[in-house]
Amino acid sequence: MSDALSGDRSQLAPARFSPLDINLSDETLDLGEVTVLAVLTLRGADGQTFPALSLDPQGLALTRSGILLMVSEGDANAQIA
Repeated sequence: MSDALSGDRSQLAPARFSPLDINLSDETLDLGEVTVLAVLTLRGADGQTFPALSLDPQGLALTRSGILLMVSEGDANAQIA
C-alpha cells in the first residue's frame, strides 16, 4: 500500500491524503491498477483542519507507534513554517 498527499495548501479542500492500493503483481503499472481507498483529512494537534494557506504539505511518515507525521516545505514569503 502507498499514499498520495494533496499539496494544494488547503485551498481547494482541507489538507488531505489518500491510501492507495497499487497492483504491481505483473511488475508493470497499467491503467486501472491504482485504487484510491479513502480520502482522509489531515488535522492539527487541536483536532481542527488546517486553514487555507497555512501549510505546504510535502511528505508523510507513519511511526512504529502509529503516529502520522507530516512534513511541510514551508514558504518564507507566505510565513508558512
